[in-house]
Amino acid sequence: MYSSSSPDVSLFENLLGKFASSGGMGKMVRSLKDAVEYGQETPESAAATLRNYGSVRGWKPSKVERKVRKLQNIQPTSIASERYQPFTASVQSTYRDLLGRAPTAQEISIRLAEAGSKRINPSDPGAFDAFLSDALAATPEGQGKIKTEDDLKFEAFFGPMGRTSEGYLKRGVVKFRPEVVGGAINKMFNSSYPGLYDKILGTYGKGDSSSISTGT
Repeated sequence: MYSSSSPDVSLFENLLGKFASSGGMGKMVRSLKDAVEYGQETPESAAATLRNYGSVRGWKPSKVERKVRKLQNIQPTSIASERYQPFTASVQSTYRDLLGRAPTAQEISIRLAEAGSKRINPSDPGAFDAFLSDALAATPEGQGKIKTEDDLKFEAFFGPMGRTSEGYLKRGVVKFRPEVVGGAINKMFNSSYPGLYDKILGTYGKGDSSSISTGT
């Protein structure tokens, strides 16, 4: 009868331990691989999880690193849109801020799915907000409603441009205010065209508040 301190028993226990450890690593790697492919984990987070767990379990570092490299090389096609559900309120507020309206349920679903297809980090609110702002600015509605750098420069000279009832910018059209337009003209033309401001005032009248086109 062998005692627990018998060399044969110790050897047997070591073999079982190695088998269990190896099997445990294989199962975990498969689970992490599936999680990455289904968008539940990123390759980086899966690799970090395996390293941490391997350290706790005492797995051989060189073998863990081989598996880590395989996880890091996985190229998943997308991240599940369900991972972005916490950003629903952000989608709603960004639509109101940039487009002046609330999004439909379908639009919310489209934006969350688009974030997944672009693999936006679901743990980074800043990255999601930047993605959403860019996505809205690229739409026809966004191009018509969101001010560009050129629009802001235009307004710095001529004042706020108007909008339609649907919220679209009236680019190139401002409400005529002599004190604003006159200052802008002086800045733009300086002394190259003396008397231009007086001509404009003579044409439109100082008290006229109608809209004029700047020709842009």
